[in-house]
Amino acid sequence: MRRSEEERTALRARINELESHNHEILNAAKWLRVQNSELERKADLRKPEVENAIDARNAAIRKWRRAKMVIRDLLDERRVNYDIKTSFTLADWFDIRYRCVSFLD
Repeated sequence: MRRSEEERTALRARINELESHNHEILNAAKWLRVQNSELERKADLRKPEVENAIDARNAAIRKWRRAKMVIRDLLDERRVNYDIKTSFTLADWFDIRYRCVSFLD
């Protein structure tokens, strides 16, 4: 009989320990839900800024690709116009740069 009383006491202590642990886990889950909703709110506030940044990045990439095509075309044009042994002069490079800058503006 005495042993079963000790077992009951041990089981009650274990139950109390598990209930305490469960309470801590529930509080942590509640805190995480609050944090999650706060982060979602902040993300929603930043959404227009992020979309604008993405649009600007995409526009810059398109502009860069167009500039690359223009530069390649200009270089190909120069290769056709000049003999292979002829090197570019400083004026030629300024002309290419001027065309690229004019195109990008």
